[in-house]
Amino acid sequence: MANSSLFVFDSHQTIIYLLVYVDDIIITSNSSSQVSHLVIALSKAFELKDLGALSYFLGIQIVPSRFGLTLCQSKYASDNPTSSHLEAAKRVLHYERGTLHFGIHLAPSPLTFSAFSDADWVGDPIDRKSTTGMLVFLGSNPISWSSKKQSTVSCSSTEAEYRVLASTAIELAWLCTLFKELRLFLPHIPILWCDSNSAIALASNPVFHSTM
Repeated sequence: MANSSLFVFDSHQTIIYLLVYVDDIIITSNSSSQVSHLVIALSKAFELKDLGALSYFLGIQIVPSRFGLTLCQSKYASDNPTSSHLEAAKRVLHYERGTLHFGIHLAPSPLTFSAFSDADWVGDPIDRKSTTGMLVFLGSNPISWSSKKQSTVSCSSTEAEYRVLASTAIELAWLCTLFKELRLFLPHIPILWCDSNSAIALASNPVFHSTM
């Protein structure tokens, strides 16, 4: 399985997804009656508390509307700040306060993947490491993103860009595997965007792969 916490039941046109995180569970299905049967069966084996429709999970609020779903962290941001945080992270808290009700809106969209990758070469003047950034869209919805420092020093901007290109490709491959297990068909090959011509040339020529 692409995700060891995800369990899939697919039989007689009924499909159920069950996602477990420690002691929290999300269940969704194309049959509400089957979900009820599953909850009853689980409650006989485990102590469960049915919280109803999904509204809050891992610090993220889920707000449904007729246009789709909006994910935000206004409750988490309201409950976290203390006087010690104000001392240590004043700029961060000012940002949180100014964007308290910002969120990510998810709307019905085509099942197509597109991803963007980028890197700043030697972004840290102290350890000379580069920072990579990637963003993956499902249709028009952002579903996966990352921004972090590379673990090793890149000797050129091409190498820094190639590293993030490779890690983004790995993320896309994992997402494709996950969607396959979810029985979701992707009609098109994912598109990976990169603004470095030299990194694209390097990635396109397998002869050079062993040099990186």
